[in-house]
Amino acid sequence: QTVVIYMGLGTLPIICEQLVAHGLPANTPAALIERATLPEQRCITGTLLDLPAIAQTADLKPPTLIMIGEVVSLHPVLSGVPLAHG
Repeated sequence: QTVVIYMGLGTLPIICEQLVAHGLPANTPAALIERATLPEQRCITGTLLDLPAIAQTADLKPPTLIMIGEVVSLHPVLSGVPLAHG
């Protein structure tokens, strides 16, 4: 399954914490996509466990999508661009 959350950047730590608390593995792939579909788009990937820290380090700004699930692992194949890890 894939979960996409719009406008959740401000509550990202709570979102990740609650998903893990309710049974999603902490190592579930997750991505933050800043300014999706625009030329300035940035895609930062990690896991539910480390995504809040990665977001803080990357200084992401809204609008940013949160995408959670194994589909995030397909990013390098679909985009032809290497993943940017934290």
